[in-house]
Amino acid sequence: INLIENFKTPYLAMNIGDFWKRWHISLTTWFRDYLYIPLGGNKVKMFRWIINILIVFVISGLWHGPSWTFVIWGLLHGLLYLIERGINKALKINEESENIFFNFFRIVKTFLLVSAVWIFFRAESMDKVKDIWEALCRNISLKDNLLIDPKILVLLAAFIVFDFILFNKRIDSRLAEKG
Repeated sequence: INLIENFKTPYLAMNIGDFWKRWHISLTTWFRDYLYIPLGGNKVKMFRWIINILIVFVISGLWHGPSWTFVIWGLLHGLLYLIERGINKALKINEESENIFFNFFRIVKTFLLVSAVWIFFRAESMDKVKDIWEALCRNISLKDNLLIDPKILVLLAAFIVFDFILFNKRIDSRLAEKG
């Protein structure tokens, strides 16, 4: 039995769509095959496609529980996906850029967006979401110096290097199998 790999370094995704191609692949595939495609997928007019995307993401939120926090979590992912697609199309941004700085920026942007939306997923209520956002934003201004414990940066760097090494080993083994 060959089980599919269910997570493929999702926190190295360059956009929300890429994140969902890498995150919980079996569930994402199920939503695509049994909800998105039967709704018409992308073989419909633009307005209907937008509605299809939002339906799938909102239902994926409800899949996790009957709470407004999950619904909003799904809705936000759907909106972020649509906004990114719209911006990329309007600005004619090439998704296959080889520019390491541009790609690094895209990874950081996606990580920050996904992390911000996770707050809705993990919070027990909308009041808790509000409390968390207020705590995150309290006393922050452009003139403040945000100090980060160096141990956190070292740990983060270690995780990134470890993840990159594992990802590259998977690529190497796949290439060796095909060669």
